[in-house]
Amino acid sequence: LGKLESIGGTAIFNNSKVTDLGNLKSIGKDVNFYKSKVTDLGNLESIGGFIDFSNSEVTNLGKLKNIGGSIDFYKSKVTDLGSLQSIVGNAQFKGSQVTNLGNLESIGGYVNFNNSKVTDLGNLKSIGSWASFKESQVSDLGSLEKIGGYALFNSAKLTNLGNLKSIGGRASFAFSQVTSLGKLEAIAGSANFSNSQVTDLGKLKSIGLNADFESSQLTNLGNLESIGGNAYFKNSQVTNLGNLESIGRNANFQKSQVTDLGKLKSIGSDADFEFSQVTNLGNLESIGGDVYFSDSQVTNLGNLKSIGNDADFRDSQVTSLGKLEAIAGSVYFIQSQVTDLGNLKSIGGNAFFGNSQVTNLGDLESIGGNALFGNSQVTNLGDLESIGEDAYFKNSQVTNLGNLESIGRNADFGQNTSLENEWKNRQSAQQTRQQKAQDDFTIQ
Repeated sequence: LGKLESIGGTAIFNNSKVTDLGNLKSIGKDVNFYKSKVTDLGNLESIGGFIDFSNSEVTNLGKLKNIGGSIDFYKSKVTDLGSLQSIVGNAQFKGSQVTNLGNLESIGGYVNFNNSKVTDLGNLKSIGSWASFKESQVSDLGSLEKIGGYALFNSAKLTNLGNLKSIGGRASFAFSQVTSLGKLEAIAGSANFSNSQVTDLGKLKSIGLNADFESSQLTNLGNLESIGGNAYFKNSQVTNLGNLESIGRNANFQKSQVTDLGKLKSIGSDADFEFSQVTNLGNLESIGGDVYFSDSQVTNLGNLKSIGNDADFRDSQVTSLGKLEAIAGSVYFIQSQVTDLGNLKSIGGNAFFGNSQVTNLGDLESIGGNALFGNSQVTNLGDLESIGEDAYFKNSQVTNLGNLESIGRNADFGQNTSLENEWKNRQSAQQTRQQKAQDDFTIQ
């Protein structure tokens, strides 16, 4: 190419006779060496676009420092990246001969090491998008601190994450050799630890989406403070939640080894304690969705104040609702051990007291849906003021309506005529008061 130093656009060397790039220092856009005779990039320092070395004769990148687009080493003869410092786009090492990344410091897009020969990432500090180490030979992440997208470590040879501090997407450690997450502080997406060798979460503080601990080796969540999505502890070895304070969505403790919720304060959606070892909810203050205590070992609700939807106490060991103040959905006390409603003031949906041990409604003021007292032990409705829909007293032990003022729809008293008459008298008195208040307003 003689004295030519720059090409502003695309350069195509396909099937050309060019063997030496001479003084060429820059190519503004894409370059293709497919089946060319060029072996050495010589003085070339920058390429503005995509570069394809697949099926080329290039073995030496020469002085090349920057690639503005993506690069593909698939089936290339390049073994060493030489002076290359940055790749703005993607890097494909799958099926390549490259073993060492040399001076490369950044890859702006994704990078694929699947089935590659790369063993050491050298000076690489950041990857802008996803990185796949699946079935790769990489054993050391070197200086790598950031992966902007997801990271796949499945069946990789890595045993530790080195200086890696953040993963911008999901992270999968299934069937990997990684045992410690080291300096990693954040995983923005989901984290899959099932069937992994990870035993130490290191400095990890947050998982942005789901966390799957099923069939993992982890026993302690260490410094982890938040899980933004679902948390699966089913069939896991986790016994200690460490510093975990919040789970953004569902928490499944079924058949887990967790006995103490530690510092956990909130679960954003459903909580399932069926067949779990948890006995005390400790510092947990709120559950945003449904909660299942049936066939659980939970005996104490701890600091729990609110449940965002249904609560199922059937066949549970809970005897007192403690500090619980509100259940937004329905509640099932059927065949439960609950005898004391504690501080409970409101039930937003239906309340099933049949075949339960509840005798006193305590501070309960409102039931938003149906109330079923048939075959229950409740005798006095106490502070209960309103039932939003139907009330069923047939075959119940209720003898005193307490402060009850309103039933939104029907009331079934069965053969209890005295209770029915009391309710009719209350309705009549209430109508009289309402009429008097209306008359007084008209006079004014």
